[in-house]
Amino acid sequence: KGSKVELNANDGLVITSPNGDQLWKTEGLNAKVSRGVFNDTGNFVLKGDKLNSVWETFQFPSDTLLPAQVLQKGGKLSS
Repeated sequence: KGSKVELNANDGLVITSPNGDQLWKTEGLNAKVSRGVFNDTGNFVLKGDKLNSVWETFQFPSDTLLPAQVLQKGGKLSS
């Protein structure tokens, strides 16, 4: 209760605790973020200024694999 999710240009998605401590942020950004898009496949994509994909959930699975999603060599899946 009281945690916050924000989208910002430098860190992408950031989750903070009620006292403001950073709990999580997107990793592996290759550019500044201009917007976030949830597409029809269930993939959440962070887009850069030129609408290029700079981060997406399907590249960083954590507990669910969906049809057509690829788990890259060296990737980890945990539950």
